[in-house]
Amino acid sequence: AAISDMVCPLKENLALQELSTYLYKKDTKYADRAARYIYCSMEDAKFYNNRLRMLEISSILPIIATANQEALAHKERIVRGVLAVVSFLSLVLFAMAIFGYKQNKWLVTSRREVKSQNRQLTELNEKLIATNHRRETYMRLFMDISAVYIRKLIEYRKLVSRKIKANQAADLLKTINSYKLAEEEATTFYTRFDRAFIELYPGFVDELNSLLLPEAKIAQPSPNCLTTESRIYALMRLGVTDSQEIATLLFYSTQTIYNYKSSMRARAINRDTFDDDINRLCHVG
Repeated sequence: AAISDMVCPLKENLALQELSTYLYKKDTKYADRAARYIYCSMEDAKFYNNRLRMLEISSILPIIATANQEALAHKERIVRGVLAVVSFLSLVLFAMAIFGYKQNKWLVTSRREVKSQNRQLTELNEKLIATNHRRETYMRLFMDISAVYIRKLIEYRKLVSRKIKANQAADLLKTINSYKLAEEEATTFYTRFDRAFIELYPGFVDELNSLLLPEAKIAQPSPNCLTTESRIYALMRLGVTDSQEIATLLFYSTQTIYNYKSSMRARAINRDTFDDDINRLCHVG
């Protein structure tokens, strides 16, 4: 009937008024439709100036309008609640994004630190390997020289024993005091020492030359051979600083060692710190 009243232009919407009341009483969720229908009926009643109809509609209109407003307010609360939840979730997502960014930044920094520490560990490991190699070379040099002198002592013992048994004391004394024998001893020591030291510190001569004046630089006789001056300072680099000890090891007099050291200091770029500079040569950090 309500549909028929709307189709036929009679402006007689009693059925629509009844439908509005029915929908309101049936369920408040239809308050919006009921309000639209009752307002339409009121307009038709005003068109015909039907006071009775307007009076009937006026009695139900406030109730339906109030219900409609409450329904709208309920929807608005729902919308506000949804907006609040969405805003909260947005804040959570934003906070998570910031946290993720900081975590990522922390991870990048941690990776850099780990990489730096790994690099330092690698460098330390290489230095330890180099140090162990030097220790092994020191030990090999010591054992090599010791073995040579032990063998020579055995040979001397046999020589002395043989000469004494043969009553050749004068010949024995002549052999022991032979300059050629001392020269052979020195040459053997120089050869073994030079080779071992250059293996330990291959850049020693170049660094020593950096402390000297350009016209006073030392030239090596061969790649595995040191000059007398560089040999003296090689021993000083190893910690043998006493001139008497150096003279004993190199088969020279103390005065000769002193003269060599004075000559080298006179050729140095900085004479005052020359001895200290020697200790810093071929330094391993």
